[in-house]
Amino acid sequence: MNSRASRTIQRNLLLPLVVLIVPILMIQGYIYYDLFRTRRASELQANLELARAVGVAFNSFVQDVLHQQISIALTATASPPLSSQDLTKVLSRSEGYYACVSSFSWVDPNGRVVASSNPELIGRVLSKKEYFPEIASGREWALSNLFVSEVTEEPIFSISHLAHDAQGSILGVVVANVRAGGLQEVLSFERAKHAGVSLVDKNGMLVAAYPDREFSWGQRNWLELYPQKVKEAIHGREVVATVLSGKSGRKRLVGVAPIPSLGWVAAASRDEEDVMRAILSNLMTHGTLFLAVTLAAFATALALYRPISASITLLRKQTLALGGGETGTLSVPSGPSEIRDLAESFNKMAEMIRIREIALRDSEKRFRCFMDNSPCIAWIKDEEGRYVYLNKTFESCFGVREEEWRGRTDFEVWPPEIAEQFWKSDKLALDRSHLVDVMEDAPNPDGGSSTWWNLRFPFRDASGEKYVGGIGLDITERKRAEAALRESEERLRRVVENMPMMMDALDQESNIIVWNRECERVTGYSSEEIVGNPRALELLYPDARYREGMMSELADLGFDFRDKSYMLTCKDGKERTISWSNISASFPIPGWHTWAVGMDITELLQASKALRESETKFRLIAENTADMISQHEPSGRILYASPSAERILGYRLEELIGSTPEIATPKEDLIVALRAIREAAKKGADRFRVQHRMRCKDGKIIWVETNGSLLYDENEGLKQIQCLIRDMTERIQMEESLRESEERFRILSEKSLVGVYLIQDGVFRYVNPAFAKVHGYTCEEIIDRLKPEETLPPEDKEPVMAAIRRRISGESIAEKREFHIKRKDGSIREVEIYGVRVVHNGHPAILGTLIDITDRKRMEKELRLARDELEGKVRERTAELARRNKELESFTFVAAHDLQEPLRKIQTFGDLLATRSGSMHERAFDYIERMRRTAFRMQEVLRSLLAYSRLTSRAEPFERIELTRIASEAVTDLELQIQEAGASVEVEELPEIEGDAGQIRQLFQNLIGNALKFSREKEPPEVRIFGEIVEGTCRISIADNGIGFDEKYLDKIFQPFQRLHTGKEYSGTGIGLAICSKIVDRHQGTITATSVVGRGSTFTVTLPQRQIDTEEVRLLQQ
Repeated sequence: MNSRASRTIQRNLLLPLVVLIVPILMIQGYIYYDLFRTRRASELQANLELARAVGVAFNSFVQDVLHQQISIALTATASPPLSSQDLTKVLSRSEGYYACVSSFSWVDPNGRVVASSNPELIGRVLSKKEYFPEIASGREWALSNLFVSEVTEEPIFSISHLAHDAQGSILGVVVANVRAGGLQEVLSFERAKHAGVSLVDKNGMLVAAYPDREFSWGQRNWLELYPQKVKEAIHGREVVATVLSGKSGRKRLVGVAPIPSLGWVAAASRDEEDVMRAILSNLMTHGTLFLAVTLAAFATALALYRPISASITLLRKQTLALGGGETGTLSVPSGPSEIRDLAESFNKMAEMIRIREIALRDSEKRFRCFMDNSPCIAWIKDEEGRYVYLNKTFESCFGVREEEWRGRTDFEVWPPEIAEQFWKSDKLALDRSHLVDVMEDAPNPDGGSSTWWNLRFPFRDASGEKYVGGIGLDITERKRAEAALRESEERLRRVVENMPMMMDALDQESNIIVWNRECERVTGYSSEEIVGNPRALELLYPDARYREGMMSELADLGFDFRDKSYMLTCKDGKERTISWSNISASFPIPGWHTWAVGMDITELLQASKALRESETKFRLIAENTADMISQHEPSGRILYASPSAERILGYRLEELIGSTPEIATPKEDLIVALRAIREAAKKGADRFRVQHRMRCKDGKIIWVETNGSLLYDENEGLKQIQCLIRDMTERIQMEESLRESEERFRILSEKSLVGVYLIQDGVFRYVNPAFAKVHGYTCEEIIDRLKPEETLPPEDKEPVMAAIRRRISGESIAEKREFHIKRKDGSIREVEIYGVRVVHNGHPAILGTLIDITDRKRMEKELRLARDELEGKVRERTAELARRNKELESFTFVAAHDLQEPLRKIQTFGDLLATRSGSMHERAFDYIERMRRTAFRMQEVLRSLLAYSRLTSRAEPFERIELTRIASEAVTDLELQIQEAGASVEVEELPEIEGDAGQIRQLFQNLIGNALKFSREKEPPEVRIFGEIVEGTCRISIADNGIGFDEKYLDKIFQPFQRLHTGKEYSGTGIGLAICSKIVDRHQGTITATSVVGRGSTFTVTLPQRQIDTEEVRLLQQ
């Protein structure tokens, strides 16, 4: 009530000023908006008008050029014809008329330039230009789109005009090339700063702009930058809009008008900021003045409020000091009495809070001790996403302090994308109300990033506030290892798919299931046509006898052969010879029945024959290989290099041939290669092999493998060195990635606090230090020595070993399992393991983790014992309270019943005395009347007590009842009172529930009677009864327009004999609402009320739809 009074004071002071200012603000805002809208619309219309003018100007320019072209065509086709020199002069003279025209050309009907004002164009063929076919089809003239000149490499466009004779035969074409940058004279419409005009061709490309600016080809593509607006204009619609400039990034007001006769578009635009700057300056002055007046009004209101709020401010300061930990009591020497009452209430509340804080600090100390020593990060946030707790592990992992983060959200401490990710995970946990686990990335203090496995769970505190808690485990290294493995597999797949060797694979039914790109290239059949096609072999080997013989031969070879040649038929009908090698028997691949690699040796066979006849045929082979072939003098000078050298090294053949190896080989690698050559020559060998690096022309270093042959002369002197150089960069990088991946796994395993093991062939092949520590051994004592059954107690040995055998055989899936182990010292520990089946060195094995849960299990057992002991004490105390309550109810019933007889005698004697009071003194008569009234009130109290006690002793069993019917019957019972009060009672449709019909009827009668009794003078009572079902619970509300009550007395009105008014004001015993409360308690429900003094009350009763007996309640509680 005090806070409500405070708000009323503020509202009464400030509301008139707010009511006055808000309409003025709205009107002023509309005026500003209308000025903006009008100015913007005017500017857009002006730009559109200017765009139309630009279109007219450019159309006039095009027509002028066409007229000049007609003159040139008449001159070129005149009889007798002009010489080439005279025609060139005519074209050059015409070019001089236009500053923006780079050339005029005369083109014959075949598209060849015969004469031109630009000599570089003579002889060029224009028939493939996009505009020439249009002219050649008979159109009089054509305007091309923007393109880049092959001669000047600048953006240009062409205007072409057809010349033909009287019969319509084409005599030639006059072509004018116009520089896009030279159109400034056509577009020179002087405008304000940051304003301009533009021309756009039919493809949406910006041709020219005024003022002239440099544009990249991408910035010219208006169809991509402003697709919707440009498309509409190209299709003939005028457009006005505000767009974001692709060059400056600023908003511009644009008017776009099509040029119908040309198919082009003209545009005029101006910077929106320039347009609005003047009006913004004017509005700023008006706004500043208006703001000053507004602030002055509020300052005056606050000055008037200050004396009233002084006492409230003092109370607030003292309360904040008390909340900050200071001791003492609150004291307000002046101000309203309500504020002094509030100070006293705060004093009582502060004392209770101090007691609770002591217990809370002890609990928090234990919680923090546990969480700060956990290897996992942990945190708690409130429902708004603000941090309220961080453990020490969290602080050390991210280099933060809990005091700095408390009260801040993720968006205040993390990068936006990380904060968004965390917020979504928190919201998911709160919405689903259960545990959520997710993999998330978070930045490290050193600038790197880590991957965390985070578990989030929602919970509520004692006050019902919702929180989300979380714990996380760093799995960065594991994710990196998995990513490296995936990258390695993907690189291998790309190698197989893109290697210059054919590769296919077949399933059990001889259907092709792998068909790489080299197979597609050689045969012409795509993978979609071959893979899974049961007729694929018929397509490739259409001769049935040849196909059957080939398959029979392959079956006899057992899919283990080298260099078997077979002839297949390509999609274009040509036959090609493929040399196949199949080693799938030695290197099987899961899912493939057999696989082979092949090489198209059609050309190789032809070249082999020619090789014996001429060195030319040798070059044919060398120049078609993917590897680099080179020949060297003994000194190292390069005599020959195959074309693949250009692809591998980036040098042209002319740069390599005649040079020394230093051109492409680092010095230290050249020394390695020369040493290998000298050692081979010293031994008299004719071959050598060496791996070394080479340097490409762009500076990139690659790894290669050189297989060389040494040719000797008749005197056994070294004559020539021949080399086959293969790029090994990718393979070496894959091997290095694999080594790095293995090293990361080793470090992760050895540093982990979780035990890791590998079981194969009945022995531990690998364990990490954490696993060995749990068992009491060293790693060396376990690896390749200890068997799993030797670590198990007798009772767990057989089931655990059976599970291991099933897991290795693949009969069971991976799952967590708890059992006991026997340590080296003979002690028993309880552990939790998780294992998956893997293939290690070609054999099945189990890779898994182990966690010691002995301490956790012991704590769980202690907690269960404590819980059972507490539940027993609660049941004993509940039974004792029920027995005493039963005795008290019996005593109340007997006492009230026995007192009624003496009371009736008192009333009878009082009535007799009243009838014979004629000779009595006036004071004696007054005493008799007081005695009668007191006896009557006493009788009402006794009746209420009997009714209250009978709620339990004479209760009826629960049954299905219709609340609408029972409420209507209660209204009928009170019909006389309703009519006397002139009241109206509305009963809406109510649900059905299980309950005691008589008691529910009494509940409605008491609540309706209360509403009739506590009504306002001169205002007819109005009572409304309504209800609904909410999550299996029936909620009934009885609302009235009576006198209401102060809600601070809400806890008292449901207690027996508690009254908020005197008996003279309103009759009654004060037990009616207590009866209602007891009826609701018996039905396992609740009753409460909301009220505003002078505005009525609403009583809300909540009852379960289905009643549960006492035994069921006890079981549910357990």
